Formats: sequence, structure tokens, C-alpha cells
Amino acid sequence: MNNTLKILSDLSQISEVERFITEFSDQHRFQEGVYGNILIAVTEAVTNAILHGNQNDIIKQVEISFQFSNPYLQCFISDQGAGFDYQIHNLNSDAVELLLQPHGRGLFIMRQLSDRLTFHKDGSCVELEFNIQAHA
Repeated sequence: MNNTLKILSDLSQISEVERFITEFSDQHRFQEGVYGNILIAVTEAVTNAILHGNQNDIIKQVEISFQFSNPYLQCFISDQGAGFDYQIHNLNSDAVELLLQPHGRGLFIMRQLSDRLTFHKDGSCVELEFNIQAHA
């Protein structure tokens, strides 16, 4: 199976992302809880890439790629936008405070569901890492 998927910046493409994640999960026989965390965190990252990174510009693409090295799965979600100042989002804030803010909820969700959240390329690439054995 190919470990990379490219989609247009259109929210209707989320179903393709879900299919891609499901096939990858089935291939590696991830536990249901791990699969759910990956599905929610990655689709949130893709949604952010479409809406905020690529500004809904259908010409631009989002790339999703997986690198699996047991027990770690690294998911990279890249957009063609200019990036963002991810340091202004205090991911260590109180959960209720973050959930009430107009922006940053998606980042909070990604942080809570993954074992590590890292930004590359000035924020235009998000890396989510999951320890598959820790969630089994």
C-alpha cells in the first residue's frame, strides 16, 4: 500500500483521507483505540491544512504521509500555505480555556490524541506521532 495521499484543498476530500487511514490501519492491524486516535487527529490536521493553510484554495494540495517503524507511526500533513505562528497557541493551557477560544481547539485535540505533535516548515507541516504499543 502507498503510504502517501495527496488531495485537493476541498473538505469533500476528507472521506478519501478517512479511507486512506482505514486501509493503513487495517494493513497494520492497529487496535480500535489507536485507529480512532489516528483518524480524529489526522482528519483534524487535514481540515486545518485545507481551511487555514491553503485558505480553501482548490488549486493547492494537502499531502498526508505515514512512516511506520514499530512501535511508532509518524503522520505528516503538509499544505502549500505560508505556515503560521504555532508558538502563540499555548498547548499547555487549561483544557476548558483552550476549548472556549475561537482558534486552537484542533491543535489541542491533535495534542491530546497523539503522543507527540511537532511543526515543520514554519507550521505548514504537522507531524503527529503515535506509539502504537502504548495504546494497544
